[in-house]
Amino acid sequence: AFAGCTGLTDLQFPKNLEYVGLNAFSGCKNLKNVQFSEGLRTIAEGAFAGCERAAYVTLPESVTEIGSVAFSGCSSLRTLQIPKEVKEIKRDTFFGCSSLTEVGIPDGITQIGSMAFVNCDNLKSITIPVSVTKIANAALVERNYYIELLTNALERSEVIQNAVKENKPQEELQNA
Repeated sequence: AFAGCTGLTDLQFPKNLEYVGLNAFSGCKNLKNVQFSEGLRTIAEGAFAGCERAAYVTLPESVTEIGSVAFSGCSSLRTLQIPKEVKEIKRDTFFGCSSLTEVGIPDGITQIGSMAFVNCDNLKSITIPVSVTKIANAALVERNYYIELLTNALERSEVIQNAVKENKPQEELQNA
């Protein structure tokens, strides 16, 4: 709908909007502020991919699904709280969000897809809740993350196997 619209800087969604479509705002490089309204349920695949200047995004608790690549390449995005009703962080969702320093993953998330947090250069700490049963290969590849699991590390070491590649924290967790 508005993909590639470089003149768009601010976006406020109406209260009756439930779905943001496939690649709807992808490539809107100058989009800085996105304000969603309660009632939004789905952010489709690639909806905000490549919105390089989108630094402030607050997702309403009504969101139940975030598509793969939804915020990929949002290199100015700093923090994000994933709503409680979302059950899966899909592949490449936050790929290349190089300014991301904090992401809230609520209890209830069951899967983290491949390359979900790759090239998130400033993300140093991720807390993975007990509800996560699967982390895909390379979900957290080649970063010096401090990973805190909300349960015994020995019980959970299989969950993170292959998710973190060449990473000291993984070794520490496996030897805990």
